[in-house]
Amino acid sequence: MYVQYPDAGSWRDFIYYAPLSSGLPKKIWDRSLWSWIWDCAPDGKTLLVMAHSDRSGNAGGWRIQELDLDSLSATAFLYDSSLDLWQAHFSHDGRWVTFNATKDKEASRVYLVPFRRKAALPRSEWIAITEGAEGDKPRFSYDDRSIFFRSDRDGTRRIWVQTLGPHKRPDGKPIAVYPLGQSKRAPVISDDDISVGPHLIVFTQVEENGNIWLLEPAFRGR
Repeated sequence: MYVQYPDAGSWRDFIYYAPLSSGLPKKIWDRSLWSWIWDCAPDGKTLLVMAHSDRSGNAGGWRIQELDLDSLSATAFLYDSSLDLWQAHFSHDGRWVTFNATKDKEASRVYLVPFRRKAALPRSEWIAITEGAEGDKPRFSYDDRSIFFRSDRDGTRRIWVQTLGPHKRPDGKPIAVYPLGQSKRAPVISDDDISVGPHLIVFTQVEENGNIWLLEPAFRGR
């Protein structure tokens, strides 16, 4: 298992390998200012990590790097100076990566790209999955034939699914899968990540409840 851990004395995030059987975690990467782990390739040879060009954390600098776990060398994978790139995740066959891009930390769009080891992928190969509407937390279905994502595109936060056709292009329009109703009293899906399995989707849902209380004053005036 790979985990990131912030260094309290610097701006760096370190990456550790933590064996699940026994033994202490081992630091494997400390040569990047930001090293948030997005995902590990199915073959266990590559991590997709978040990186930034400087310490400021300003918009337009967040990119996605590959960290080769054999050589422990990092390669720029996805970058655009006008966008911030987030939530990079592999398909189950390891051949594709989905992610979302934001501009000025506002509008968000989901993309899909082929994965190439140790190679930067040009913007011309990005496949748009959402048409300018908000999309976040994209995840492949278990069979890699669809992409689930969270969106507020119709005014209510929902989980949507976009079916993929030949050459991994969108096939038809996205469909809302949860929640289906329009009730304003429905629980709200949180900003946390989502996970997709063969027969389920795991996410955090916020439910707000309240009570009305009656307080009688302890002292009454004359």
